[in-house]
Amino acid sequence: MKSKAIFRYIFLLPRLMPVQGHVDVVISRPSEKNANVAPSELTPMTVMSPLSDGGEETASSSRKTPFKNTRTGLYKGRQSALLAHAILGCSTQLGGAWPGAATPKEQQASVGRIYIVIVDSKTIAAALDADQLLKEAAEISGLSDFGDPHSIEALRAMVKCFAQDIRVDAGGLNTLRNTTIRHLVNRARFARDIALHPEILDEDVSDPIIILGQPRSGTTKTHRMMGVDPNLLKTYMWQLTNPAPFPDAEPGKPDPRIAAARFQDELIVASETNEALRAGHLYGSEEVQADIMLFGMTFNCKAWSTGRVPSASYYEYTKSRTIPSDLDNYKYVKSLLQYLQWQQGGRRGRRWLMKQEHSHGFLDEVLTVWPKATLAYLHRDPRVSIPSLIKLMLNFYKPVNPDVKAAEIAPLLIRRLVDMMNRYLEARDRLGLDDRIYDVPYEQIRSNPMPVFREIYRRAGHTLTPQSEELMLQYERANEQGKHGAHSYSLEQFGLTEEMIRRDFGVYMDRFGAYIGRSIAA
Repeated sequence: MKSKAIFRYIFLLPRLMPVQGHVDVVISRPSEKNANVAPSELTPMTVMSPLSDGGEETASSSRKTPFKNTRTGLYKGRQSALLAHAILGCSTQLGGAWPGAATPKEQQASVGRIYIVIVDSKTIAAALDADQLLKEAAEISGLSDFGDPHSIEALRAMVKCFAQDIRVDAGGLNTLRNTTIRHLVNRARFARDIALHPEILDEDVSDPIIILGQPRSGTTKTHRMMGVDPNLLKTYMWQLTNPAPFPDAEPGKPDPRIAAARFQDELIVASETNEALRAGHLYGSEEVQADIMLFGMTFNCKAWSTGRVPSASYYEYTKSRTIPSDLDNYKYVKSLLQYLQWQQGGRRGRRWLMKQEHSHGFLDEVLTVWPKATLAYLHRDPRVSIPSLIKLMLNFYKPVNPDVKAAEIAPLLIRRLVDMMNRYLEARDRLGLDDRIYDVPYEQIRSNPMPVFREIYRRAGHTLTPQSEELMLQYERANEQGKHGAHSYSLEQFGLTEEMIRRDFGVYMDRFGAYIGRSIAA
């Protein structure tokens, strides 16, 4: 075992109330000897769960026997400990000390329980109290400047909206709370680094390649295949989880954010344990991932109204507010990309590859912030992409609400997609972008993507080397469609009809009929 830890872990247990039919998961606190070890070195914790006959099955730290939980199924040894850790919404220190942490004696004595029960709005409001979130983020980071004060006002509006209409269980609420604190900690560290290194904002990120399109249109395959090119910069899941470096990172050693992401982001653990989610979209600490997650740090993004938790009131807020604006969001994300580029030694002949499915509804903002961007729009029949997205989002939300139903999420999700499509079509015509936007059919990405990639590089004026082409083809061969399971769905499965989709997306379908075709499910 290494003598020096990457960082320390302290386990925070949510406050929960007993309900009928609950599931107990009892977790031991870390011992003195493993309190400072890296996540890969953690000794498996004691985990117990009810058996069907009412008994208990125990996994001691030495025997590594299985445990069973209704939210995750059956897992063994260290994996079961990590899953229980994630289920409870536990958090890492982010390189600081968590306030309210138990004493060593209390740590050894305390246990936690998780109950699958939707918490009420009063509990949500208390858990997401903005002043308390700010206080804890300040204590963790040792910093008090979180950047633009308007963003903190947006945070206050966001958590107020969440208290009105989100549906989460206790573990999900704790996960949401910890995610918000993590965003604040990263904002504070970013603000500090900008003050110490103002040259960060001189980094040139003006000419990215931006992949646009409705979700489930081949955007992920395009992003990850092109993302293997070492001459392109891209965001990995661990960077999106923590854009700011940890204070204890050491040059020349693995970045501790990579290991931390596996514990801090419930989507990574859920993707590893939920076959349905993994079949729809693989989240992994070192996977190339869409930079939409950076927009969560603004507390002000329309797309986040259907992000980690769906909230209709938050969507209404983002539609009506003027400060911070949508342009403010994009300027902030641009500065984060400058920050990430600076961390990687600067531009050095590279340009950014970005996947921003939500940004087709913000073409004015995109071209203001990235005036030399190369835009590719991927098309797929919404009669196929919409149910595919609903199926994905059902599994996406389960880490925070295991009982989520399609009827709860589909109306807001479709409404936002319709609004974004209408904004896209209007701006595309008003700005005269038909020649600038490269329209790509989904079936081309599915069957023969390399000609598309060559054309994107040509438009961008960026060199696609034979070595990078071969890396892309190797990735495609290693990640064939369905590798992680079948992602099956239908309109009828979610109470939708072709007439309903045509009512909402008919203008788009008629205009781009040559590109959408009738795709098969994927």
